[in-house]
Amino acid sequence: MAVYAKEIFRQQPNRRFIRVMLVTETRFRIVQFDREGALFSPLINYHGEDLNTFIRAIICLCSMNEDELGLDTSVKWKISEGRKVSGTVTTFDKKSNTTRTYTLQSVHPTFARPDIHGRGTVCWAAKDPDGGADVLIKDAWLWEDSDEQLKEEYYYLEKAKGVPGVMQMVEYEDRKGQPFGETDSFRPPAADNSATAQYYNRVFRRIVLVKYGADIGGFKSQLEFICALRDAIQGKQTAFHQRRRILHRDISSGNILLGLPGASVGYRGILIDLDHAIEIPEGAQSGLIPYHQGTRVSQPYYSLMGSENRKYRPIHDYLDDLEAFFYVMY
Repeated sequence: MAVYAKEIFRQQPNRRFIRVMLVTETRFRIVQFDREGALFSPLINYHGEDLNTFIRAIICLCSMNEDELGLDTSVKWKISEGRKVSGTVTTFDKKSNTTRTYTLQSVHPTFARPDIHGRGTVCWAAKDPDGGADVLIKDAWLWEDSDEQLKEEYYYLEKAKGVPGVMQMVEYEDRKGQPFGETDSFRPPAADNSATAQYYNRVFRRIVLVKYGADIGGFKSQLEFICALRDAIQGKQTAFHQRRRILHRDISSGNILLGLPGASVGYRGILIDLDHAIEIPEGAQSGLIPYHQGTRVSQPYYSLMGSENRKYRPIHDYLDDLEAFFYVMY
């Protein structure tokens, strides 16, 4: 069943969750797949008093409301002869209480994580409604973290606005507290002693970003590679200094993009993906939490040493970010 659910998520990238019914000759059960895993109802005998429950379950699964069926209705499709031919993505700004509609350049995402459990990251290439500039829309289901030092990616992108060499954000949408905006809103409350108590709440977040080139591995000449690497390092330095105090902590070849053709100095290489970034307090040179498990091949020496079970784990600092740039060259 999970194989079929995975295929549905792949074919319908704007899926929030999937609900299916298992039926035997005497009993049935509802199974829900979402970005926090699978959730099973008890086996219910539909012969007798539970017949009404069986009928209600069928009616709910046949609902005409796409939100209740698990689809993100902010993504709209134009259908021709039974196939998707074009689409739009609409964002909502809480502060101004306004919406913006972006036209998708393709009905297929440029990137989509294949796993059921996880962030479920999906990236769409789109056109900005104001001027038609190319943008990248990034959707993801992220854990709701109580650690004050770990903030959302859009927080760091907001701080990095105007910094050359760092990806620039157009706008963001955080659906925390909204219907269908977090996994807790379509999962039953967990009892303290139940298996569902082991799950964490995930919140849907959408970020609209300026679109750049391919990752740095797609360079066409040594000069292009060196220029891109230099500008990304400069962007990292500026993001850490000049009162922004941002440590990236996940620098790798996949997180450095080539600039657009003809880009000026400072924009020939772009540092992206601030999902694992942290903010360093004034006067400190390193983070206050241990290394995380990022891209292993680009992790610094002390990060790998600290991945073992040790009493004292090393703390990530700006020199570790610089060391990761060195490994990008290999």
